[in-house]
Amino acid sequence: MDEQRHGLGTGGTTLTAHLKLFNTSATDDVLVRVVKLQTNLPVGWQTSLCLDVCYLPDVDTAIVPIAAGDTMHFYYYFYSTPGDAIGYTRVGMRNENDFNNGFSRELWGVSEGSVGMAEALSIPPLGIAPNPATDRMMIIGAAQNDAYELRDMMGSTVLSFTGPAADVNGLAPGHYLLSGAPSAGKASRVLFVKY
Repeated sequence: MDEQRHGLGTGGTTLTAHLKLFNTSATDDVLVRVVKLQTNLPVGWQTSLCLDVCYLPDVDTAIVPIAAGDTMHFYYYFYSTPGDAIGYTRVGMRNENDFNNGFSRELWGVSEGSVGMAEALSIPPLGIAPNPATDRMMIIGAAQNDAYELRDMMGSTVLSFTGPAADVNGLAPGHYLLSGAPSAGKASRVLFVKY
């Protein structure tokens, strides 16, 4: 499975997460059930499963065939409202022919600001390398006096630091939101993944 489990973008737009589902069998087609198991979304947000087709936001389950040796692209759309917000959905996937063959993934939507052409063109994104990281992260273009915070998905500050580098070795694996007021004129928030 190939994954981009978070959709990032401007509030009031569609944020997209992407998965690829692989049928590794050389001989057997499979039916895969995809279900929205748990959703925690900001007020006004909606989501859609997009597999063979894009389903309406009120559809929570889809069953799709995947031919032997084939790949199915799975897009998960977060329809966001203007402003800064974070939401997620836990999605379950199961082989209908083998109930022991299943798994789930959390898909995240992170929005910042509101739709506006001037804003989108004038503020380049904040860069983190590597992302995901296991022990140390660097903020591209950060000055020594730029202050940053990492927040977990519940909004709690888990790390505060100044300058272009941070030791993230002590953080639990997961998704975090980096925020700050960088002097380089970059957007002030970005999703960070800790392995």
